Order: sequence, then C-alpha cells, then structure tokens
Amino acid sequence: MKQAIIIIFLLSSITSFSQKKELQDIVGNWICTKAEFNAESSDSRIEKYLKLFKDSEFYFDDKEKFTLKKTNADNVSQIIIDSYWKLSSENQIIIDYKNPSSILKIVIETKEEEIYFLLFDQTMSLKMERIK
Repeated sequence: MKQAIIIIFLLSSITSFSQKKELQDIVGNWICTKAEFNAESSDSRIEKYLKLFKDSEFYFDDKEKFTLKKTNADNVSQIIIDSYWKLSSENQIIIDYKNPSSILKIVIETKEEEIYFLLFDQTMSLKMERIK
C-alpha cells in the first residue's frame, strides 16, 4: 500500500513539473529581453544572431501566422520573418511548417517561472516576456 501511494505521488509530481504548453499559452506578443549562446563556438554569425533576437518581438496568432519584428534605434520596426507556426506535442514551435526546407524549431522551457525559447538545437537561449 505504501508503495502504491509513493508511486502515485511521484507520477503526479512528474506530470505537474513537465507541463505541456497549450495553444493559448503561446498565442500573443512576446519580446526577447535577453539572448545568450549556450555553447562555445568561433562562428562570427553568433553575435549577429544575438543582436538580432535581443529586443525582438515574436508574434504568434491563433490562425498559425508568425511574425518576427526588430525595432531599431529610430523606432522603425522591420519584419524579419513572416511565416507560419504550429505547436508540436514536444513543446516545440515549428516555424514555417508549410515550407519544410526552412523550418526553425523553438523549444519552450520554463525555469523559475520564466519562459525561454531555445533555438538552433538549444544552443541559443532567449528569455521571453509576454507583452500585454
């Protein structure tokens, strides 16, 4: 009996920690407040990616339309990506699923109640905040 109670407790705690994101959790505007590269690399493009994503605005609408915008110092917004998205069962957002040759995967991670989007096989971490 004790073992059954322990197993039930463990299973319920595992499912509460590994929460699946739902469509309504993702839809809306998000801004990247911090961008970090999580691996060592000498690739010169990394700094460009970090600069591109920092302070960029991600928009996911409920009709699977995705837009990534970057605002420059003159407050002029430039659309960088205008595409489609889909949330998979593995908490990944698939960008441009209608064009498989240009798929970008975003893994969604929650750490200490903060949301992170992980890109490029989880080597780039973007701290995200929902825009009200």
